[in-house]
Amino acid sequence: MTSIAALSIVNNIMLLFSKSEIPEGRPNREEKSAMERLKRYIGSKISLDNIKDAENLKAFGFACRYLPDPPEDFDEFEFVTDFEGMNNLGLMVTVEMAKIKKIFFGLFSPDDPDIVSALTEDQLKNFLDQRGDTLIRFFDYITQ
Repeated sequence: MTSIAALSIVNNIMLLFSKSEIPEGRPNREEKSAMERLKRYIGSKISLDNIKDAENLKAFGFACRYLPDPPEDFDEFEFVTDFEGMNNLGLMVTVEMAKIKKIFFGLFSPDDPDIVSALTEDQLKNFLDQRGDTLIRFFDYITQ
């Protein structure tokens, strides 16, 4: 994958979560993809107490990798999970004033954990198809 392809995937993901495209009301699970269902969490307030609860995060298959406590006005939480043999799949949740502004999935580099690369379109689709319902429950848990 070239850096241009990765940048394109990252931009597509970010565009999917723009505030103007968030549907009103609760989406019907049978009609919406996991990506579309996650849009409803943009603008939701996070529960710092729930994010700190490592045991309950583990029940969803996640661990908090970076936990700003307390978070700045604009900050990012990093979660990690394993998927299809990859134990470095990251979920980054950017918050502003404790409300979710952006959701990003990527792979942490095993050599330098500060480097995150975008998932391929196939990796993202497979992850969301297989773990979409768990992600929704996870976001229900970490938001108020």
